[in-house]
Amino acid sequence: MEKLHIIFTARMVKEKGVLVLIEAAEKLRKDYSDKIDFWLCGGLSNNPNGLKENELRQECDDNYIKWLGFRNDVKELLKKSSIVAFPSYYREGVPKSLIEAAAIGRPIITTNSIGCKDTVEDGFNGFLIPIKNSDVLADKLKILIDNKDLRLKMGKNSRKIAERDFSLENVVNKHLEIYNHLISNI
Repeated sequence: MEKLHIIFTARMVKEKGVLVLIEAAEKLRKDYSDKIDFWLCGGLSNNPNGLKENELRQECDDNYIKWLGFRNDVKELLKKSSIVAFPSYYREGVPKSLIEAAAIGRPIITTNSIGCKDTVEDGFNGFLIPIKNSDVLADKLKILIDNKDLRLKMGKNSRKIAERDFSLENVVNKHLEIYNHLISNI
């Protein structure tokens, strides 16, 4: 059986949840190390809370947990992945990485926090989890690892959400609505 790939795509900043994901991965290692691997895809950051290369190398074994560094082939990596895990608590807008995950049709596990929660309908195309909670993340990963039909169904539902909410036409129309509202209130 080919391994499932669980991917995280972001700059290596603590608030993006990379260490939370590593903790969850370690909780699953004993039962799943021969069935899955974790891909941490993203470059280092000069953010004060950015992880240093030596910290990442210490956390990753290049087998079960792999830091892939900055990549230009994220689309291809997403296609090869089975699950997208993004336990961010960064307080950001809607993460592009989650829009890409939805567009490529992957189930998503992310936090019920600003921006992230706009890409997942809990139980429909993935799971929303509390921030900084590696236990719940591990539990939700286990559900998707163990249930191929659910993974595929949630992936298809992610694609539906991407088409509905994140198409170029939809985004342009939403921006025009905002601009028209602002102009009418001058």
